[in-house]
Amino acid sequence: MVEWLFPNWSSPVAVAAVVAAKAFLNAVLTARTAALSGEDSRAPFVAGGLTVCSTVLAVFVLRGTLGLAASYLEVALQAALLVLVAVVTYSAAENRRLAVTVPALLAAAALLLVTIPLYGEATVAP
Repeated sequence: MVEWLFPNWSSPVAVAAVVAAKAFLNAVLTARTAALSGEDSRAPFVAGGLTVCSTVLAVFVLRGTLGLAASYLEVALQAALLVLVAVVTYSAAENRRLAVTVPALLAAAALLLVTIPLYGEATVAP
């Protein structure tokens, strides 16, 4: 079903699952940023922009449409999102809100580490 999205991979379903999990966690982090920041804050808009750009770049890099420089940019955008959410979470530290945000941050960081070899396979190995 997702073979058309990632045609160059031996397991396109697994690659699609990684991208979907990454997009989902980024959306959760964006929602947490909106919940933790004040009404006048621009942080949720920045987090939303980083989420969209990161997801689009991830798909294009893994499809083979964009190259190594785009994969570096995507990793930088993902790291910026993680730092932004961590700063917002730290500045509004409440125990009940940390129970959702910290595990999502850790899972997103783990997926960032998983995508680095995928980007190497998509950009350097072919």
